[in-house]
Amino acid sequence: LPVLLKAVGGGGGRGQRLVTDETTLMEDIQGALREAKSTFGSEGLLLERFLPEARHIEVQIAGDGKGHVVHLFERDCTLQRRHQKVIEEAPAWGLPRTLLDEIAHDAVRLGETLDYRGLGTVEFLVAGDEYFFLEVNPRIQVEHPVTEAITGLDLVALHLRIAEGAGLGLAQDDLKINGHAVEARLYAEDPAMQFAPSTGTLTTLSLPSGLRIDSGVEEGDAVTPYYDPMIAKLIVHAPDRETALARLATALDHVAVEGVETNRAFLTALARNHEFERMQVHTRWIDGRIDQLTQPPALARPVLWKAAAAVLFVAAGRRDTAAEPWTNRDTFTGWRLGLGGDALEAGQRVALTDSDDKSEELRVGPVKPGARFTVYSENGEALTLSAREITPGRWRLSEGDTVHLIEARLHAGVVELDTPEGRLVFHPAAPLDFAGGDAAADRAVTSPLTGMIVEVKVTNGQIVAEGDVIAVMESMKLEISIRAAAAGTANNITVSNGDMVDRGQVIAEILPPEE
Repeated sequence: LPVLLKAVGGGGGRGQRLVTDETTLMEDIQGALREAKSTFGSEGLLLERFLPEARHIEVQIAGDGKGHVVHLFERDCTLQRRHQKVIEEAPAWGLPRTLLDEIAHDAVRLGETLDYRGLGTVEFLVAGDEYFFLEVNPRIQVEHPVTEAITGLDLVALHLRIAEGAGLGLAQDDLKINGHAVEARLYAEDPAMQFAPSTGTLTTLSLPSGLRIDSGVEEGDAVTPYYDPMIAKLIVHAPDRETALARLATALDHVAVEGVETNRAFLTALARNHEFERMQVHTRWIDGRIDQLTQPPALARPVLWKAAAAVLFVAAGRRDTAAEPWTNRDTFTGWRLGLGGDALEAGQRVALTDSDDKSEELRVGPVKPGARFTVYSENGEALTLSAREITPGRWRLSEGDTVHLIEARLHAGVVELDTPEGRLVFHPAAPLDFAGGDAAADRAVTSPLTGMIVEVKVTNGQIVAEGDVIAVMESMKLEISIRAAAAGTANNITVSNGDMVDRGQVIAEILPPEE
């Protein structure tokens, strides 16, 4: 003892029971038999030695069915929860290459003995300088993209080539390792609730660019209890492991999912964990650190309060409207749910200057149900806040599971916050006090923000100079002058005093002087 009971037909962590006390052995066997029968239709069980602190190393093999087998190097799948893989990488880091070569040699020898045909994965557990055979998965696996990244091969194409009888078309000497690849599995699940699956409709799904994304769902799809709750796989390939992990963490920072709980923050914590960085982990390492890994990251207070100021600036500027934007989306089409496009471009920009004259531009994303806003800092860091005014001047600010009650005032274009860290003053300004568009390329005068037209300054046919004010709008308690980006003749004025306009809406055109 300890030993592990495993259903013969099991997989993905299902049908496993850890036995640590001989007095419970028969009870555990009977329970494992029932689970194996109901889940896999087979009552067969395996009993194997349990290795409490092992690394999970698997070797990708390919065989032509005639005894010719090659390996495509190894993957490390040590980071697991509930015996299921969370982050995979290739090649394995921090183990002697001689040991890894020996493991790969045994994997190939097994494939040759079987006259293995197609692609498969031979899995091992490594404890110290010993390694133990685990199983063979005769299929393409979830983590195959990291092998594709470091070898440059299309494994699905290779699998089909072999199935067609065309053979491997490559020898072991043709294969080289190029850089390092890491993959994270984005799941609809709640890590704080023992990784319980989370069901619902994906009202928002925004995944970053610049890396490989494998996904089978899109915004508007439902996550049901009938299938695996995986939303996407994020795969990063870089020259070295340190760079790959850093890029993965940054990519996870830019993932936005609404409608279901996800393990995004948990994955981010893993990618930035120093023990994982040094590969001081084993297959049960997550289990012993689950509280630490699921705690919300401690944000620098200046980041929080700047985000709060931006949210209050936007929210307070809208509270005098006839309806809240999240209950009347037709009025504020620029703030509709599920707004497409890059999340950083979809929000309203707010420039903040604090009492120390330090300035930063933030973007406040489209409002979500529950009055939730996502605020993006200049470096792309995202912070989701919910802001509600519970009494005049008193706000309830939610940051994940953390609630802050603060006094806040917005007057004369200044946001004042009375926080647990003292009184903070921010001078916000929408940095769009000009018309959108380039004078030479675009003569359409557009509204820079969502708001109300206070005064139209010109009439159709009026000659205007570059920089002349076309209209004045009020947005977020500020008056903003919308100016002509080029000289010419005002034409096709589409708004009147008192009209509500959306960000980007064309309100006039400036014809070239010759027209």
